[in-house]
Amino acid sequence: MKKQFQPDDMKYIRYLSGIAVNPQGSLAAWVNYKGDEETGLFSGQIHLTDLKDSAPQVLQLAGSCSQPQFLDDDTLLYLSDASGERQLYQYNILTQSCEMLTSARHGVNRYSLSRNGKKAVLEIDLWQQEVDDASMFVIMSDEEKTAWKEEVEYSPYEITDLTYKMDEWYGMRKGQLPKIAVLDIESGAQELLTVDGLEYVYPQISPDGSTAAFYGYPHTGAKGRQAELFLCDIQGGKPKQLTNDIGVYADTCPAFSEDGKEIVFAVCPMLEDGSTIILPYAYSLKDNKTRAVIGEEEDQLCHGLNGFPVGRSVYGESSSYFDCAKDDYLYFLSTFCGRESLYRKNLHRIEEPVELILAGETCIHEFAIAKEGSLVYLMANFEGPAEAYVKLAGTKEAHRLTDANPWLSDYELPKTEELSVKSFDGKADLQGWVMHPENQEKGQKYPAVLYIHGGPECTFTAEYWHEFHALAAAGMAVIFANPRGSVGYGRAFCAGGIAWAKEAMDDLIAVVQAACEKGFIDEKRIGVTGGSYGGYMTNKFIGRTNHFAAAVTQRSLINPSTSYGTGDMGFISARPNWEGMKMLDELLDRARGNAITYIDNMKVPLLILHGYKDYRCSFEQAEQLFIAMKDRNPEIPVRLVMFPTENHGVDRIGKLYNQIRHLSEMTDWFTTYLCGGGKHE
Repeated sequence: MKKQFQPDDMKYIRYLSGIAVNPQGSLAAWVNYKGDEETGLFSGQIHLTDLKDSAPQVLQLAGSCSQPQFLDDDTLLYLSDASGERQLYQYNILTQSCEMLTSARHGVNRYSLSRNGKKAVLEIDLWQQEVDDASMFVIMSDEEKTAWKEEVEYSPYEITDLTYKMDEWYGMRKGQLPKIAVLDIESGAQELLTVDGLEYVYPQISPDGSTAAFYGYPHTGAKGRQAELFLCDIQGGKPKQLTNDIGVYADTCPAFSEDGKEIVFAVCPMLEDGSTIILPYAYSLKDNKTRAVIGEEEDQLCHGLNGFPVGRSVYGESSSYFDCAKDDYLYFLSTFCGRESLYRKNLHRIEEPVELILAGETCIHEFAIAKEGSLVYLMANFEGPAEAYVKLAGTKEAHRLTDANPWLSDYELPKTEELSVKSFDGKADLQGWVMHPENQEKGQKYPAVLYIHGGPECTFTAEYWHEFHALAAAGMAVIFANPRGSVGYGRAFCAGGIAWAKEAMDDLIAVVQAACEKGFIDEKRIGVTGGSYGGYMTNKFIGRTNHFAAAVTQRSLINPSTSYGTGDMGFISARPNWEGMKMLDELLDRARGNAITYIDNMKVPLLILHGYKDYRCSFEQAEQLFIAMKDRNPEIPVRLVMFPTENHGVDRIGKLYNQIRHLSEMTDWFTTYLCGGGKHE
């Protein structure tokens, strides 16, 4: 008998990220992450392999390592916290020696290298006082660090702008701002490029090492988190703002073209149909003009850049999802119809359509291309988390480099069927999946759980997610789908705010019905769960329908009228133009039809999972739902599990023991109220 995946088995999962390849395509490196049961923290080890001898070796480097990049064919750069703060290190592959290159006071967040290998640009956090007294590259002693931490912890916060807190910051910043610095790798000299009071992130250096491109946040008020593209001369000077109010999307580094004449960056444009798509734009350094590399209408083969795939077993700092190669092409990842594939688009012959480079029944998470053309990438499928692969230049077939999770071969692999469903209104073709319960017996009927993704501008893909496996191991089928409002199916599929309308609910029910037609699901024992938007939809379903027998709502939204001003997305009016409108009208509009007004109809056992430091969907939303259920429906089982130190990413980037507890709570709840067993009464 094979084993069945349990929440506690998460401690065995190894996650690969940060794939890199050297210029001649002979070596590849990546990070292998594992979690520690006691501390809950994840640490990364760099693995290196000869691409023609697929036997990876673990580099014996101190500290937790991340972001490997090849300086040249025999030298690897990486970040490590071996000194207490994350610094940039250099590792000589031939001599197996390493050297610390930076002394950033609070460490290095991320970095990028010039193609000539002479300079690197760094993103570092600094307090203005450290800029003023030029201590930004002076490492603190243990005594100084203790005193500094105490001062930061207890000093009052000075708040003057509207966007003063973010979920990624676990609340409010304590006065620090990310700045851009430059490192001369040969001399070791470190200099700060940006000294003004703005936040700058995701630096990229030009091929010749003369300029740096990065994103900045020059706006205030409601536009405070709207990024713009900046350029700065490495020799010094004031950063120059290149864009203004075009929807720059700052979640990975921009990329210089091979000749250094253009900067490619991501944009989420405001479209008339209300759809969401991330598109590559290029800024010409020759004529100072911006152009779209992919047109808004080019959504038949891919859905722009990225596509926000969710519901996957991942951890770590990924390499960029787009890059410019020497052949004048932009290479990029995009999710489309439940798969994540690699595409390319010619930067100069814009009339040429997007070209699919690497596809299949699997999902590509990251990629790196060597100068000589070899391609290395991380790819996952339903059988396990991402593994490393290589497709050598001049060859047709790829081969697998790693087996990061061999222990999974001892575990049951549940059957997963893909579903193609017509929407109730006949206007959309829906894609979904149903994962069968493990050890399924013919003729028996089983409970099921509808799992709704977040976003809603996200998409489920055909790959491994340990949460589905834990539910299947507990004796339940898992139904998951991409209703209208999801990305990855073209702009029309996610236009007009349809994710918040009745159609999205109908789409999910249509997929549930299609799964039930398979004949092994008990329609009276179906649960519902999801996080963020998925949590909002869970609340909505149990308040407005009677389809479900139990629910688990994760990091959810219940009352938009009180979310105003409490999180990092609810701080402005839904209407950008306030003229002629009173605040009462705005709050009443938020209150009308929201999920908490249907609390009297919520008559199913409900588990609420929420991080206390969640600033995307604030914890007060969980409190309201819990109190309202206890007050209005005292006869219904309800439980609130709060994770004191976690933010909105509790089940993805939280401490290992919190991720395990989060998954255990969900599986136990459904086991109790759908399967008739479990820990809760």
